[in-house]
Amino acid sequence: MINFLMTLEDCGRRDFAEHLLDKFAFLYEGLDYDAVGAYRSPFMLLLLRKGHLNVIHGHADVAALKTQVLASKGMIGAISLCAAAVSLSLTP
Repeated sequence: MINFLMTLEDCGRRDFAEHLLDKFAFLYEGLDYDAVGAYRSPFMLLLLRKGHLNVIHGHADVAALKTQVLASKGMIGAISLCAAAVSLSLTP
């Protein structure tokens, strides 16, 4: 987020961050708040890919720990943590 905000020159960084926090705009693919585009913003997808999917790709299958279930069903928690991380990175 810091990297992205530093590239903004024509508008205030703080104002833009506040706009992204308004109605949780940072979660959506577009600015129309369409439920279909929820959790598809570039910020969310990048963090999810780099922070979670890279780690679980090729994980060991341990039946006793149900790692196969965790890899697929644990996405709700991973997406929630990404949303919280992006939100906190925008908060002054």
